[in-house]
Amino acid sequence: LTPLMSRGPKNHLKRLNAPKSWHLPKMSGIFAPKPLPGSHKKNQSIPLTVLIRNLCSLAETAHQVKLILSRGKISVNGKIRRDPNFCVGLFDIITFNSEKNTTHYRLMLNSNGNWKLLKTKDLYLIEKVKMVGRGHKKMVGINRAGSNPEERQIPFLITTTGKTLRFVDPSIKKNDSVKVALKINEIKSNRKNQEFNFKSEMIIEKKIEFKEGCKIICNDGKNKGRTGNVKLIEKHDKTDSNVFVEDSKGNTFVTKIGNCVAIGNDQYEIELCSDNGVRKMVKDKVDEFLKG
Repeated sequence: LTPLMSRGPKNHLKRLNAPKSWHLPKMSGIFAPKPLPGSHKKNQSIPLTVLIRNLCSLAETAHQVKLILSRGKISVNGKIRRDPNFCVGLFDIITFNSEKNTTHYRLMLNSNGNWKLLKTKDLYLIEKVKMVGRGHKKMVGINRAGSNPEERQIPFLITTTGKTLRFVDPSIKKNDSVKVALKINEIKSNRKNQEFNFKSEMIIEKKIEFKEGCKIICNDGKNKGRTGNVKLIEKHDKTDSNVFVEDSKGNTFVTKIGNCVAIGNDQYEIELCSDNGVRKMVKDKVDEFLKG
């Protein structure tokens, strides 16, 4: 018998296996951009190549996308990205830097689960909390101002996008969300084709508690892109808890607790698409068709 050998990492992605949310035409090629491992999952993100070429229509080919990115004209969350396979996800801020002006866009989902770019001036993110803790690990450090071992331990949290934030409110729990403000500072660059570089800082502005009555948006599953108010949280021990949601028109749906992000307590803390996250039901579509 021949021993089984490891195949190695997969460096290519066929277009038929690409996520459907990218909306790549089936007959226009064989391969699709292979996403880089990063802060977002493959089915919950979109590469810069697909974003610039297909969604924004700023380039016709992937080669033109490389030329745009190599000049440092596009930054994501305050950091210039030059890799065309770098992925951006929900709530990320994409900045287009030109000689005349600088415009900011936020990547959002409409009620059908399709990606949309919304023009914005508010530079903040909403991050879902994955883990909270208190300690003096290497990634967190030690509070040297503390007089005893307990005061030297730093409260921290880790978000679903892999960000570690220190000195946070101890009342923040798992599945809650935090509103993080971005402060982007311009720095002169040493590169030939790039005038400025950017350095970003993150500061927590507000805590959004995940509870009954809060406002959420679904980032995965069959209800992807829908928003509404949480009516009931059905907790389970060994499986994911179920969340019962009602949108602004009274339509109800059920999703898993891992597929939704809290985006507001009494009102939405972030701007939504034109449909406000309300998906048209089959009955509404039939009535519109009959009315003509």
